[in-house]
Amino acid sequence: MSPTAEPLRVFIATPSDLLAERELVRTTIERYNESRRRRGEREYLIVGWEETRGTARRPQGQINELIASCEFMLVLFKKSWGSDPGSPFGYTSGTEEELFTGLLELGVAERPMEDIWLGFVDADCPAPEVTALRAQLNERHALLYETFSGDLEIDRKLSDRLDSWQNNAGDKTPRHIELLPQSGRDILGAAKLRHEGEAFIRLGRSDLGLEKLEAAASLGGPVEKIALAQALGRRGRLEEARGHVASAIDTILGSSIELNSTLAGDAFLAEAGILRREGSDVDAINRLGTILGELDSRAGGAWLTYARILDERGLALQRLDRLVEATADFTAAHRLRVEHGRPLDVAQSLVNLLRSKVRERDLEAADSFATSLLELLHGTPPSELHANAWTAVGQLRLRQGRAEEGIPLVRQALSLNEQTGSTSGVARSLQILTQCHRAIGDFEAARAYALRCVEVNESMGNNWGVEQARWQLSQIPT
Repeated sequence: MSPTAEPLRVFIATPSDLLAERELVRTTIERYNESRRRRGEREYLIVGWEETRGTARRPQGQINELIASCEFMLVLFKKSWGSDPGSPFGYTSGTEEELFTGLLELGVAERPMEDIWLGFVDADCPAPEVTALRAQLNERHALLYETFSGDLEIDRKLSDRLDSWQNNAGDKTPRHIELLPQSGRDILGAAKLRHEGEAFIRLGRSDLGLEKLEAAASLGGPVEKIALAQALGRRGRLEEARGHVASAIDTILGSSIELNSTLAGDAFLAEAGILRREGSDVDAINRLGTILGELDSRAGGAWLTYARILDERGLALQRLDRLVEATADFTAAHRLRVEHGRPLDVAQSLVNLLRSKVRERDLEAADSFATSLLELLHGTPPSELHANAWTAVGQLRLRQGRAEEGIPLVRQALSLNEQTGSTSGVARSLQILTQCHRAIGDFEAARAYALRCVEVNESMGNNWGVEQARWQLSQIPT
């Protein structure tokens, strides 16, 4: 194995009646590692519930975070179904929750999970839930599974699977599996609709995308409601967005979901984001500070929520001209993203820092951020982030006295915002285009963009945006 190659993480999920089989799996994987080590192949790192530590949080929540870091998952059932994990999502055993957590991860392109190997060890009179799961797999053809009559079969078939995983590691194709947990809640179906809705929006089919997100929110839980609220918020439909966020928060408060979890943090963050968009910046700042204080920094993915909270608070502080505090928040978010090595997330921080430096009139620093930002985004699929970046760089070119260079970038941003139905993004692009055309003396185009900017902000009920657009209009010579 190359000294720099990270091991492939394999999560082992089983009820407690498979302790001997868990040990056999560990032995097989350790033997595989030893035999392949000289070939320079990546080793397998075994992950399971044993890796969790004492905590006041729900233990199964910790286990789920471990699953989110794994490339592969092995799930075995024999006679037992497992014990109730106290799940807020309706799962009836810890192993069932682990299986469905892995299946959810399997459907997300950005997550490590690449494959799940499910097996049933022969046993007399297995639990009804085990029999029902196997019957559902047969009926739906949802996921291939193995059967084992003894230790030799487990060892042989696992060795073959380890070979297959080794050969295909790093080549993930997201898969959405149709399978119901014992509760009957279509958790995987809701996630699939959410991913489809977000994809349709990116592809310019905004109406169809929102339709899918609405269906996901109706079928799913807080995650789907938050996703719908965020999509509506970007379209300026703030009252509807607030209603879906409130519903997500009610669900959290009425369940055993911890208030310091990343899911709760995301819900309250979405609510604070709506407050900011409505112009209640001080309320948003106070709310976001409280969320930061509550969030459990040890939770998996907490850093990502932390960074988004810092972004949101920085934007509110910026609008109140508290620029030093805003830059401090943007810088802290940037540091978190660099530390965790997420390039597109780093790009989001660069957008915020670029805008912050433009507001501070530090154009040299802003230009440095712009160069890094465009390099980072070069060759990546266009998204809302790209539109924000192009608009920010266009604004910088305006401040540098190079408005003519900024216009093509902002026009590209406008087109992408229109494609994805981002009304707030359209308003930002129109504002910068107004300023750029006014700067080069094209007053007719500037007036047309300003009038449209007024109209778009009025459609969102953004009074602050309307005032800004009307002021820009008043500065255009007649």
